[in-house]
Amino acid sequence: MTETTNQKYKGRKLRRYETWYAPQDVMLAMKENKGLGEVSRDLGALQFRQKFKFGHEDELNPQAGDISGKVKYNPAMAQTALNGKFLDSMVLKTMIKQGEINTVNFTTNNVMLKPVYRVLTTMNQVEGKKDTYYFHLWTGKKDGGKPDSLFSKKIYVCTNPKDPSIDNKTTYSIEKFIHHKMSEDEAYTYNHSSKEGQEFVGDSAIAGDPVILLGMHVSTRETKRWTWQSFYWTENPDAPVFPSSSVMAAGRNKLNKKLESPADHYAVTIGYSMMSPALPYDGGPIDIAAKGVTPVYALNPYIEGTFTEKEVFPNQLSDYYKNWGAEGNYKKQFYIGNNDGITSNCMSCHSQAYYNNQMLDAAVGGFLADQYVNRDAPWFKGSVQLDFAWSLFPGFEPPPSKVDQP
Repeated sequence: MTETTNQKYKGRKLRRYETWYAPQDVMLAMKENKGLGEVSRDLGALQFRQKFKFGHEDELNPQAGDISGKVKYNPAMAQTALNGKFLDSMVLKTMIKQGEINTVNFTTNNVMLKPVYRVLTTMNQVEGKKDTYYFHLWTGKKDGGKPDSLFSKKIYVCTNPKDPSIDNKTTYSIEKFIHHKMSEDEAYTYNHSSKEGQEFVGDSAIAGDPVILLGMHVSTRETKRWTWQSFYWTENPDAPVFPSSSVMAAGRNKLNKKLESPADHYAVTIGYSMMSPALPYDGGPIDIAAKGVTPVYALNPYIEGTFTEKEVFPNQLSDYYKNWGAEGNYKKQFYIGNNDGITSNCMSCHSQAYYNNQMLDAAVGGFLADQYVNRDAPWFKGSVQLDFAWSLFPGFEPPPSKVDQP
């Protein structure tokens, strides 16, 4: 996915995943009644969407820009979404049946991504050094456990690979990151986009600013619950910090084809089930204490690592389990300790991607930390399940016209 192609945007060659479609491309194709290959894909920022609303205060410290990114669909998934008009809220509403659970369905060759970036602007610049920037690095403990400090280490990124200050301990060449230079359109969109519904001012990105890839969610529809992999930049990918582990690093190093630099600087964490051993796809409530399962944690620390119980998961116990105790005692399958981003699992959270007529135009209210979720749980009744794709939730992804061109 990260290999360089011959396709270009604003004069720079794109990596394969960058050439994939955004939900906005599918929306435009639906609006214009065209095929994906017929619509313009030069709609401002190629890689950026609205900025992420939650967390990141410790990471920025002091605030300097924000985390941003854009959901991507591989061509097969984009075509599936277009054929089914899955990004049309009116189509979703026609699928809602009182007392029933309906669902959209993707296919086994569908892949969705969420790359996240750090834009390095003058706000991140080291005083007196025009080619050196800083950001706060995820420093979770090795091989599990909650970290003492999430973003305790400030590291420096130098755009001059020959700079003698590069020591690969505190200062790294930008060549160690997947990166690109920001275009004029990307800078305009980044500066003028809102922070998921809240105005965010102060960004001053300009064309030519370096953009580094911090990490990426990768999900494939090979199973009913999808497969979930998260990649994130780390200092030592052979001995990565939580949520990856030395076991995962060893598995990566057994690949027949060695990862090329700089892709080899990203650790991986996987979540192929919510709990281990895996629990049934559907059926009645399960007493997880009696089952003796253990949680599977899989997250991108540069997104979920900053999520707090108070801000993101304040009502998950009451909303999804205590309130449904009368319907088979679902609270017995609630894992009490999992209530923040460090104890999250992509699969659990995305299992909650559903929509009904009573839900507000905001997806965050449905987020869960790492919990077991039955696909036929009673809270899904009268709703349409979005097949683990939060990007289909009405209002979650901005329309193509959200940000004007310069």
